[in-house]
Amino acid sequence: MRNGELMTDFVGSLDNGDEWVQWLLLEKLPQGMGEGAAAQLASDNKSTLNVLAPTTVKNYPAFEASITTNYTAGKSVLPVTSTSHAKAHAVAVIEPRCSVTPGGATDFIEFDCDGGRHWKIDPKHLDDPALPEAKDLFSVHLAE
Repeated sequence: MRNGELMTDFVGSLDNGDEWVQWLLLEKLPQGMGEGAAAQLASDNKSTLNVLAPTTVKNYPAFEASITTNYTAGKSVLPVTSTSHAKAHAVAVIEPRCSVTPGGATDFIEFDCDGGRHWKIDPKHLDDPALPEAKDLFSVHLAE
């Protein structure tokens, strides 16, 4: 899921009760999350996305991807390389960087993220350019 798609979903959840908490803690992921971004990343690297399957790693959401290059390995002393395409497999894990402390009734949405960053968002002003970016909310890393 590209940063724009991800943040559109986040902002959309802010005015829908406590749905934003489930979204922020990755308890409820949107259907089809990540497919567009994975296909684009493969394409940017002159490859084709063959498989993208949701999975979990250590109870965190993850995506298993397999790609094949659109080009061959080229000529070498091994004749088969001129028609061989490289294949790769990886699992990317998404971990939340933020935590939510239940509080009393408030007009603001508040949560804390890694690095001591405290966010206080007014759901009536969601056009604020100071809203967090995906990189502020989540860590994505390879598991295998």
